[in-house]
Amino acid sequence: MEAGLAALAEFRVRAEVGPVLRDFCARRSALIKALTDDVEQFCAQCDPDEEKLCLYGDSNGRWRVAPPAKDVPPDLPEPVSGINLFRNLKSKDYWLNFVAHRSDLWLLSLALFEGTSSGFGKKHRKLLYKKIDQLPKILEVARMRRNSRAQVQRVFNDFTGRSRALLKALTEDTNEFCRQCVPDGGILCLFGDTNGQWRVGPPDVNVPPGLPQPEPGINLYRGSMPLVTWLSWVARFSDIWLRSLASFEATNNIGLHQADRLRVHDMIEQLPTLYDVVRNYHVQSLRLSYTYRAS
Repeated sequence: MEAGLAALAEFRVRAEVGPVLRDFCARRSALIKALTDDVEQFCAQCDPDEEKLCLYGDSNGRWRVAPPAKDVPPDLPEPVSGINLFRNLKSKDYWLNFVAHRSDLWLLSLALFEGTSSGFGKKHRKLLYKKIDQLPKILEVARMRRNSRAQVQRVFNDFTGRSRALLKALTEDTNEFCRQCVPDGGILCLFGDTNGQWRVGPPDVNVPPGLPQPEPGINLYRGSMPLVTWLSWVARFSDIWLRSLASFEATNNIGLHQADRLRVHDMIEQLPTLYDVVRNYHVQSLRLSYTYRAS
């Protein structure tokens, strides 16, 4: 009997804490969105020339930048005022971290205020604080996501740098590339570096285990197929190498989470492949050459 009453009492505590916790989570999600996915929009709205502004996370899951509310109870916790006034006085990361930290304090104060207004007892307050404490702080989430966004951009920038280098070798620098790919020069590869420079050389020996390497022996096939076909063939294998290398870096070197790896993949997929660009470039060049000869 006593155990049943205790369980019922615990159930009631959880049920009564639930609305306050859901309100906390909705506001928290809104603030995290402002400081991560919508960070550029948020920064733009925090104009230092405007009056003192606050960052609000509303219970509908949306964020807004607005002046401090006027018609509120005097003891109702409000977010820090004037975040816009020193937006440009510190580094962007420092400022965003400050806003995130003060947002954490505001949310906690607001949840405790709502709990007190609802007549929470000791058990209610303990459960509410326990549930809130289990969630990562806004500061932690915002900092982590900004770092992951920078790492995603780093992998993508490395990809585009190498891609730009390989594209140059297979289009603008075709003559020099072919000159270096002598069939009797041993087993050679086409490398693209992140600085946009290409080079032809033997496969690298001292590389980490599992690191993707360019297709070896491309020079051995140079004379066995038409030039455009050979260049397109090299481009196709270069596409495979670039994508494999980006995946390796994202997974092994940086350790991106699945969502960030998918983001890298989607960014890369929006770019044309080397094969398509190289083939179209040389086909168009041949057409122009035929047109010139015919005239």
